[in-house]
Amino acid sequence: MLVEENFCKTTVLLDSGHFQVDLPLKGPNANGTLGESFDFARKRFYQLEKRFEKNPDLFLQYKKFIDEYISLNHARIVPLSMKSDQNENKYFFPHHCVIRNDSKSSKLRVVFDGSLKTSSGLSLNDIMYKGYTVQPDLYDILLRFRTFKYVITSDIEKMYRQVRINPKHTYLHNILWREKPCEKLQCIELSTVTYGTNCAPYLATRVLKELAVINQKTFPLASNALLSQCYVDDILCGQDSYENLVELHRQLMQLCKLGNFHLHKWCSNSNSLLNNINHSHKSDISQENYDIKVDGISNKVLGIFWNPNLDVFSISLPIPSEEKQVTKREVLSKIAQMFDPLGLIGPVIVIGKLMMQEIWKTKIDWDDFLEKIFL
Repeated sequence: MLVEENFCKTTVLLDSGHFQVDLPLKGPNANGTLGESFDFARKRFYQLEKRFEKNPDLFLQYKKFIDEYISLNHARIVPLSMKSDQNENKYFFPHHCVIRNDSKSSKLRVVFDGSLKTSSGLSLNDIMYKGYTVQPDLYDILLRFRTFKYVITSDIEKMYRQVRINPKHTYLHNILWREKPCEKLQCIELSTVTYGTNCAPYLATRVLKELAVINQKTFPLASNALLSQCYVDDILCGQDSYENLVELHRQLMQLCKLGNFHLHKWCSNSNSLLNNINHSHKSDISQENYDIKVDGISNKVLGIFWNPNLDVFSISLPIPSEEKQVTKREVLSKIAQMFDPLGLIGPVIVIGKLMMQEIWKTKIDWDDFLEKIFL
């Protein structure tokens, strides 16, 4: 594949330990096909400012995100211009935020729009290869996770942003920002792999694979975990002996540190291991990182609740109360919400689908209430 060949030829390991990648452009002149994007991005930013006026708390959270981006050297303020030093059109990402109330760490997530069409009709995503899926699928990882006696899970913090972009391509990664409407617009150049570009999942996971491969002899357990037991930034791995589990944890910490990847949100079915993790990581193993359920503490792994104390998976079924009148639309919505990649509750979901077939035969409208026979 061209994208793989390009990755192998251009990816370098910097003195800082970070990997640096080229954007997988579709040919040497692909960037020349981009049109102007500044006006579109500016219009979208003005819309964002109106949201800030109505919600000052939202602005403070957003500002904190931008300030952190710059303080971590993941971005820098540059002179505002439409052209790069090579006289090519810069690309400006429109950006907005998504509020995730179920998140225990960061409620606000900023989304960058790499699919914005420029004046030429092409977006940044249009001129880049998406890349291929590097890691195993979710089913394989969850199935393998169940085979170990002792398991451990962790999350790679800000995974995408630990991968640097070649400076020759950062002119394609710009956003507009200012703290007050009375101020002039600033241009912030993003210097890391950016969420919202089509190639970001490939570049980040491919770097993780590269880190594992080149250090396989030194860290065999951790390398295997990154290669076969990792889904994007979530690591779900294990061993059949406590001694090997401790060694796996040690190797994971050291291997990921080599690539400047920080592991946090540790969880395990072995309390002994958690007690042995140093104090700085114990702070991550607190109830604020868990979803609290009536039957104990459950940690969400790849969309499924896992109780490490009981070492069992649980799947919540969205069943409405008996007093509530239900519509056909709501039934279909509840069935779609049943996330079960392992097929553990397949028979239950089938009953719901069979019920939906019977409801369909009645030819009632989407928002009509169901007859009692279906409740």
